[in-house]
Amino acid sequence: ILYYHFFYDDTKGEKYDPWVADIYLAKTDFIKQIEYLVENNYYYPTWSELEDYIDGKIQLPKKNVIITVDDGNPTYFNIAVPILNERNIPSTSFFITNKERWNTYKDTKGVIFQSHTHALHERSCKSGSKDGKAMCLTSSEILKDLKKSLEYVKNNDCLAYPFGHYDNDFIKAV
Repeated sequence: ILYYHFFYDDTKGEKYDPWVADIYLAKTDFIKQIEYLVENNYYYPTWSELEDYIDGKIQLPKKNVIITVDDGNPTYFNIAVPILNERNIPSTSFFITNKERWNTYKDTKGVIFQSHTHALHERSCKSGSKDGKAMCLTSSEILKDLKKSLEYVKNNDCLAYPFGHYDNDFIKAV
């Protein structure tokens, strides 16, 4: 699984935010990565194919990859999606569904939407902690948020935990 966050168009002189440089990728670098996949005949399995592979029900080609992008940021839709669609490569957007931009991007061709929660992609309710908000909630509160997110994305094949944080309550809710 290739996992991305944000993109910037270096061909137009754009620059990344130096505070988060490790999660920004230049358009030209993204094109090089995608061209590598195309030139080397990678296969792009669906989430259900990946599940069947993990369960030992099917085999996948040796060269396979699922492309994912967290957060539903406009840079993904405006820079990466056209590059992927030009090459008929599907990608998954782990979308934070309480963002106003949902209506702008919900019908984007070539994008599979999965949950990144509805309103849990926020920093902690504990002072000074960098844990995600869900670390302060019960499983029933988390489940309510996940159900709300599914009203938008309609898929529950997989989930991206906000900030990668989870605990037993989050696992129970999922």
